[in-house]
Amino acid sequence: MTIGSRKERSVRENGESDETGESVMEQEKREQDAYSILSDHVNAELTEKKSVFLTDAYPVHSEEEAAEKIQEVSRKYYDARHHCFAYVLGDHKEIVRQSDNKEPAGTAGRPILSVIQGENLTYVLIVVTRYFGGILLGTGGLVRAYTGSAKAVLHLAKEEGKILTLRHAQKLRIHLPYAQAESLQYDLAQKKIRVLETVYEAEVTIHICVPAEEAKGVILEISQKTSGAAQVVREEEGFFAV
Repeated sequence: MTIGSRKERSVRENGESDETGESVMEQEKREQDAYSILSDHVNAELTEKKSVFLTDAYPVHSEEEAAEKIQEVSRKYYDARHHCFAYVLGDHKEIVRQSDNKEPAGTAGRPILSVIQGENLTYVLIVVTRYFGGILLGTGGLVRAYTGSAKAVLHLAKEEGKILTLRHAQKLRIHLPYAQAESLQYDLAQKKIRVLETVYEAEVTIHICVPAEEAKGVILEISQKTSGAAQVVREEEGFFAV
């Protein structure tokens, strides 16, 4: 099998903590409050016994958009025998679709979907186009090839920085005097708090994004750090990169 670019966790049972100090329940809650998305189109190519598998991964936000992308790939590779796909949508990954597109049942769509789910991805579509090379792969070979194709495109996406992890987060807007700004900015950087934007006008306005469960503590720390000089306003709450 050749791959080329086209352009444990272990957890303990019964509520015990792992080596990070998190309990199983805490880990599960954290994972439920986070998911990953694809930020841009990525493609990859895999060859297995002369069959060529061309894989396209897209960020999509609706079933209609997914259908359009599938048709786009089908038109692009109109002479190919199969265009198999899987996609996951929704903040809670509640919409799931997959298709073997005339490959033997369970050999294409399901393996692609398993890779997507294994990466905790949502709002993503993967389409794998197969050009038959004259050698039958068998059901096991097809499962391995479609699994490998999906893994290859997501591996490239990671290498290219196109997979983002989003968490349940709170955006905060901080208003403070210039005299306090530099010290607070240093403190935010030290704590690795994501700064979205800084605006310098009559006063300094800093927009930040923090995990939702940490927002109350961050607001308190900012107030203490600036001796009450900073005004912090809660803004949008949702799933954001933090």
